[in-house]
Amino acid sequence: MDPEVVTQAIARVPVYYALELRRFAQLPGIAALYYHCILTFDDEGCEALGAVMGVAGIVTRIFAEGTLWVCLYALLQVKPQFFRLLVVAFLVFTIPAYVLNGMNIMSQRAIPQNILDHLLGYPCNFRKEQHPDLSAISVYIAFARTSLALIVGLVTLVVRYRKQNHNLIRVIRREGGMYYISVSILLFFSCLTSAPNNPASSSTKHIALVWSLQLLFTIVFTDRLLLRMKKVDDPGTQAVISTLVFDHGSDQSRSLSGGAGELGEGVLQDDGDVPDQEEGEIVAIVETTEKELGKRVEV
Repeated sequence: MDPEVVTQAIARVPVYYALELRRFAQLPGIAALYYHCILTFDDEGCEALGAVMGVAGIVTRIFAEGTLWVCLYALLQVKPQFFRLLVVAFLVFTIPAYVLNGMNIMSQRAIPQNILDHLLGYPCNFRKEQHPDLSAISVYIAFARTSLALIVGLVTLVVRYRKQNHNLIRVIRREGGMYYISVSILLFFSCLTSAPNNPASSSTKHIALVWSLQLLFTIVFTDRLLLRMKKVDDPGTQAVISTLVFDHGSDQSRSLSGGAGELGEGVLQDDGDVPDQEEGEIVAIVETTEKELGKRVEV
């Protein structure tokens, strides 16, 4: 290569480095610009964002609470025709409650940000809901639905499973009943604290705490319950569907319950229980072997 060309190329290396540094130095400015544009909405954009978030939250809660009613169907251990009645009851309570709550949420209107909201980085600011009476009615309907599911579940637990021979708490933990009871209690207290004219509703901290716990653990517990049902459920027979939550001691439910403790015990029993005939054969073989070894030692 020509030495002059090499010298010119080496001389241009610092210029190339300077251009690259300049290009990468623009990245923080571009990121800050995009951050400002993304988190800056006009009033129409804030209202659209609020509507999307409200609908997404409603749909999420509907599916999560619907899972609990499917678990309630398994807990009752009734005929498949009763499942339609549960679906109708769930929809009768759910549709009016969430329609009224949605009307209240959609009534929110975005207002311009004040200086404090802008400094704190909040992209939107809303007025209070225009129809709090609709929200109060929806809370009472949801409270009635949650109370019904909780009472039916607890009564079924006490009446039907009190005479079981196995450990009830172990059965509840294994088959997912603890998830059902925990979520039902959280939903009950969430509706109770959200109800108007309630002493607990006057404390904003209590409402925020209970509401946050309800949103978090309802989704988590129903997800765990779905995984448990997927592991246990066999839609081919009614007997397997009835063991989605509780095991009644039948051989079929034991084989499909998925409990690690009982499975391990079954394996140990299968390995340890040797028939009498096989034990006699093993003893005879051992005695014959000992006699042969004794003869060899005498020789």
